[in-house]
Amino acid sequence: MKKVLSYTLLACMLFMQHLFFAQQKWKKFKSKDFDYSFELPGNFNESAIVAGGTIVYYVDTNMADVSIFVESGNNETPIDSLFLQHKENYSFISREFLQKDHFIISGEENSFGKFYTYEKCVFKNGFPNTLRIFYPEKNKRYMETLIPKIGASFK
Repeated sequence: MKKVLSYTLLACMLFMQHLFFAQQKWKKFKSKDFDYSFELPGNFNESAIVAGGTIVYYVDTNMADVSIFVESGNNETPIDSLFLQHKENYSFISREFLQKDHFIISGEENSFGKFYTYEKCVFKNGFPNTLRIFYPEKNKRYMETLIPKIGASFK
């Protein structure tokens, strides 16, 4: 009987977590200087531009160790070469996808402890815009509910 109650409670908690994520308000971020836009949950904010047109997006909660970067540039490297270069940053790749105008790589990056990474690079007019999301194991479940929408909105 205790197992049934435990499983029922766990199922209810997971369902409530799903409802919470589904009802979250999202904000659209559009670059003023570079040709990209995407959506993030309302608790994310834009930081200052750092070197090379990279903008950092951050969250003011217990997820302070989740980092979202968008890097824009005038790199004239062909997409397939850039794809291979970016793959070298991963210690383990769980997903890779290459098309003529974009690529996606996700997996693990162990240079700062065990971090998971999602990366989507979109070429527009020959120039790449790259979305990178880094998150630790403790935020994996939460981020994996957000990444499909964030990634799909990055254009």
